[in-house]
Amino acid sequence: MAINPVLEDPRAAHSLQLYRKDRDARIASGWDDRARDDIDFWIGNQYSAKESSQKKNWGQDDPSLDRVYAGIEKFKSLLTARNPKYLVSGRENSDQRMSFVRQSILDYIWDISAGSMRMRRTLHDYSTTGLGYMYVYLDRDADYGLGEVKVTDINPFRVYVPLTTADRFHEDTAYQTLSTILPAEELTWMFPELGYVGTDGELNGLVADIGPYQEDDYPSSLRVNTMGSITPDKIRDIDPSTLRYQILERFYKVKVPYMRVVNKDNGQKWILSEDQYNVFSQMNVPGNLEETEIQQTRIGHIATVGQTFLYEEILNTDVYPIVPFPNVDIGTVLPDSDIARVKDPQLVLNRIFSLILLHAQNSAGLKLLYPEGSFKNEDDIETLWAQPNASLGYNPAAGGKPEAFQPVPLSGEFYQLVSQLSFQIDFLLGIPEILHGFPDKIPETASQTVLLSDFAQGRPKSKLQDIEFSLGRVGRVTHNYAMGHYSVDKLFSIAQANNDREGIMEGFYDDRTEAITAIDRDRLLSQYDTKFQGGSTLPNDELADLNMWRELYKDGLATKKYVWRAHPALFNARELQKEFGEISQLARENEALKGQIKKLGGDLQTTQREALHARLDKVVSKYETAFSKILAEAEAGRKIETSKLRELQKALQKEHDVAVREIALAADLVQEE
Repeated sequence: MAINPVLEDPRAAHSLQLYRKDRDARIASGWDDRARDDIDFWIGNQYSAKESSQKKNWGQDDPSLDRVYAGIEKFKSLLTARNPKYLVSGRENSDQRMSFVRQSILDYIWDISAGSMRMRRTLHDYSTTGLGYMYVYLDRDADYGLGEVKVTDINPFRVYVPLTTADRFHEDTAYQTLSTILPAEELTWMFPELGYVGTDGELNGLVADIGPYQEDDYPSSLRVNTMGSITPDKIRDIDPSTLRYQILERFYKVKVPYMRVVNKDNGQKWILSEDQYNVFSQMNVPGNLEETEIQQTRIGHIATVGQTFLYEEILNTDVYPIVPFPNVDIGTVLPDSDIARVKDPQLVLNRIFSLILLHAQNSAGLKLLYPEGSFKNEDDIETLWAQPNASLGYNPAAGGKPEAFQPVPLSGEFYQLVSQLSFQIDFLLGIPEILHGFPDKIPETASQTVLLSDFAQGRPKSKLQDIEFSLGRVGRVTHNYAMGHYSVDKLFSIAQANNDREGIMEGFYDDRTEAITAIDRDRLLSQYDTKFQGGSTLPNDELADLNMWRELYKDGLATKKYVWRAHPALFNARELQKEFGEISQLARENEALKGQIKKLGGDLQTTQREALHARLDKVVSKYETAFSKILAEAEAGRKIETSKLRELQKALQKEHDVAVREIALAADLVQEE
């Protein structure tokens, strides 16, 4: 992005005019002083100059029984117990893979921005001042000049919006202004076009013609610095001679023309900017194309320093990049903090504690009443009265004798009030004593402890709904920036696990090629396919999660690989992939061995059958031989008997023939006779 500084530019004058108007209005509202007072209460500076002077007259410093710091720190620890995570879900099942790609991009940006730490600082401002901010921007120098989308936190005193803004999330505001105050050296380092600062401190170039800024966005404290803390206003006072300059960045809504192109033949759609449409119109795209010009809301960004214009651009987002995290909703863009609700009981607690200390001081030594003039040297009374074996000259004729007395003991209810006020502060913050770690407040059973802990998080969970909404808006802005800035190669390197084809083939990663290609083709349309939501940062019950996964694993609804893929941040992906790869290889070898064993088992059965058949054949052959012998003998015997019968038959036939002939001969003889 080219920087073209222009001195005395009307655009710079307009931004400066809006800033001064909004700044004066906010100061007049008293929010800056009230928010700074809340910060002092968190630090521990809880006494005004008048109260501190009174304590010194009592012989006290600034005694405080501070419950605010511990309560706020515990409240912050609850809200940041887990690292926040964007939840990107598809509006229909076909968008799930595309949603995963987008969520991978958002997680990548969150990691390189140290987002969890930035979020913690935002929630610190949210708790102490009532208003925190996160800012999405493009770091053009990152990744060796290719640029990275990043997220950071912003001090709430640096952001200005019109007080007429009704929506506390700034959705209806006409503009946002971000103030950044820098010394001359850092200004010229960021914008070398403005000149440079010489070794002798002399300003060279355009920066010499820019008037330095004499004020500050961070308000001064109205309370005594009891803790001796070095706050930003103290840093400013250390070297007031340093030349400082104010950069104003104004974000505003603007209508930008786009061209919607629809291919009536296949239903494919494009939404193209003016430059994209000029390139598209030169392409020979087949089909019946319908072209319609539309107006889309985008965020303009103009940067100035003093009366000097720096640059102006149109951002690829329809949501303001400065996202507010408002706390106690009072119907304006200037919410109250949690500390504002507990300051009064803390002040009363301090006064009671101071009185208790004063009573202890009075009780530590005897009070003495004596007639005036009864002691020769009254200055010796304070130094010698409490010393053993001390001698004091006394005149009984002065009209009386010295009388010592003790203060009236404080009532027990006075001390109970300390406990009641401490409980009231924790109650207003929604932090019961069990969450502070007091063992005597823990129930007897583990189940009751878990139940009470869950109930105790009710107040933070209520606040978390607003925080999640703001975090979702941060995700939407981040997504818009990423879709307009990152190339296809960058999307692949982020969401495709370094294009690990082996891992994809093994099922450790899903193939995102089609989803990334679709995102690149429909960069501006893709926002309608998914929705963004901020993930919960509250602590979870680890035992409950463990039992849930155990039950899912027992029911066969979850596997080790599924748990790993669903929670990649908990595991070393490469080590697990290697381990699962070895397991898969062993499983394949096991299956091969099973097949070989099965084959050998079949061969063994065949061999056993063949051996059995051979034995059977041998036995059958043996018995067949015996049977054949028996049959042969029987056949031979049968043949002998048959021969005998035939011989007998022949003999009988012969005898029959002889008899017939004899009978015939006898008959012939008879006939002749």
